[in-house]
Amino acid sequence: MRIPSKKIIYGALIGICLSACSGPQPANEEASTSSTINNPKVTPATEYKTVSDVIEGYLRLKDALVESDAKRAKERAVTLLAAVDATQTPRIQQHTKQIASAGDDLDKQRLYFDSLSVDLYEEIKKNQGNEQMLYKQYCPMAFNNRGAYWLSSTEEIRNPYMGKQMLTCGSTQETLKPIVR
Repeated sequence: MRIPSKKIIYGALIGICLSACSGPQPANEEASTSSTINNPKVTPATEYKTVSDVIEGYLRLKDALVESDAKRAKERAVTLLAAVDATQTPRIQQHTKQIASAGDDLDKQRLYFDSLSVDLYEEIKKNQGNEQMLYKQYCPMAFNNRGAYWLSSTEEIRNPYMGKQMLTCGSTQETLKPIVR
């Protein structure tokens, strides 16, 4: 059995998206909880930009946590939320809202960031949505030696969970190469 080429599959998906967007659409609860990649209302170019916006916002939030700046982390979570809302990914939305509403409590922000990191990583892997090189990094000492992962755009370890206390604690566990579209 011959497998269709990517061009044929992408062409078919674009055609389905265009025809679905041209007329009235029935309510579909499942579509509202899926990622933008599965959302027929979003064109591939918009979807790709949205995923890139989420990753960029996440990286800015991570940097604020590295700096142990709770106020900046809250601001960046609020900014990230706008991009996340467009993706229709409820778990990522929830974690981002929790970070934004944690006030100046850096420990809570970091705890919610841990959950955000896990879910964002899973979405990126599932949907192959990274435009840039990303590194999945791990600190075994985070959260009283429970350990925690995060994503970074550089191989250099800048730990968002330990901040200035142990800035370089951790190691790169996986490299997520950019997906060429």
